[in-house]
Amino acid sequence: MADAGRGAGAAPAATGAILLCAATRWEAGPLAGRLGLAVRKGRVVEGLESGRRVLLLRTGMGSASVSRSLATIEAAAEGLRPLRCVISTGLAGALTPELRTGDIVADLRGDALSLAGAAQACSDGLGLRLCLGKVAHAATVLATPEQKAALARAAEACAVDMESEPLRRWASEHGWPFLSLRVILDAADESLPPGTPDPEDVAALAGYALFHPHRIGALVRLGLRTRRCMGNLAVYLKEFIKDL
Repeated sequence: MADAGRGAGAAPAATGAILLCAATRWEAGPLAGRLGLAVRKGRVVEGLESGRRVLLLRTGMGSASVSRSLATIEAAAEGLRPLRCVISTGLAGALTPELRTGDIVADLRGDALSLAGAAQACSDGLGLRLCLGKVAHAATVLATPEQKAALARAAEACAVDMESEPLRRWASEHGWPFLSLRVILDAADESLPPGTPDPEDVAALAGYALFHPHRIGALVRLGLRTRRCMGNLAVYLKEFIKDL
C-alpha cells in the first residue's frame, strides 16, 4: 500500500481496483454519489476516482448477506481482479465513550497499518475526528449501552459493525489487503430503537412504524443522522482513496 506520508509528486504504489463494501442503500448511495460511481452491474456500481477504478458492492446487513453478495462477486471475479484492496465501509456503533456521532474509525490492522499516517492527515485536513482502533463484529445490532460495554470488554475494540469480519476473512483468502473505514452513528451510552427491522426491507419498516407509532420520531431522527454521518464518511473516503 501507499507510504504513510504524502510525498509531493509521488506515483501510486500499485495498480488495481479498489473494492468498497457497504451494507445498505442508505450507506452505498451517498458514497456512490460523492465518488462519481455511476456504472451499475447488479449489486456493484463502479467508476473512476483519482485515476483508480473503484467498485462499490452493496452487501446487505450481517454475515449471511455478505456471504451471498460475495458469491455474486466470485461468479464475476474476472471483472474485478486484480484488486488493490478491499474496504469495509459504512456505519458503526461506538464502544468507547470518547467516540462521538460523525467520528471516523479506521481499523488498519495488518498491512494496512502503513496507512495510519495518511489516515490521520486526511482527517486533519478535513476537520474530522479520527480513531485508529479495532472494529469488532456483532451478529445483530447492539441497541443498548450494556450490550456495547460487554463487547468492548470482550473484544477490546472501539467500534462495532456486522460486516467487516466476514469481509476480512474473504479478502485474506484471496491475499488482498483489507481495511475497515467506518463512521460512528450511535455513541456508546446511547440506545437505539429496539427491534428496528432491516432498513432495506421497506415493508418491514412500514409495519414497524404502524405497530410502534411512538417510535416514528426516533426513526426519522436516526435517518437524518445517518445522512449526516454518511456525508462525513463520503468526503473522507474521496480524499483517502488518493493515498491508496
